[in-house]
Amino acid sequence: MKKWKKILLSLFFVGIASAGIILYLATKKPATAEDSKPIAEFSAVNFISKLDSSHQIISARYMDKNISIEGNIKEVNAAQYSLVFDGGADAIITCTFDSAIFSKNSNQFIPGKSTKVKGIYFGCDGFEKTESDDLMDLLPQQKTAMLKTCAVHE
Repeated sequence: MKKWKKILLSLFFVGIASAGIILYLATKKPATAEDSKPIAEFSAVNFISKLDSSHQIISARYMDKNISIEGNIKEVNAAQYSLVFDGGADAIITCTFDSAIFSKNSNQFIPGKSTKVKGIYFGCDGFEKTESDDLMDLLPQQKTAMLKTCAVHE
């Protein structure tokens, strides 16, 4: 009988420890750009240029990493808490913010003004080179790089 009590008691403590770990992981705040230092700094035009030359390598290197972008604001979207940076010809960088961070810094976000932000890079679109005879390929496709959980970089 004592053997069963030891087994049940052991299972109880393992269950309590597991529940504690699961609770910690479930309530842990996700990493944001504000919490860490950028691993690289770019101008908006330079980052788009790097993606244009080798988007797969650059995306692999910086995916889910904090990077800093400096450039001219093309558009401010207060409804979606985001900025759009001008990346050159037919290219933009979209930076989305947490609502509190966006509201705190919204007076700094003026279209045409140069601003520096840091954010978690999470991909790009429109950089794939295709060989096609489709006439729609003659129209320029807008290239987009995306940063999330952004913060103003001091």
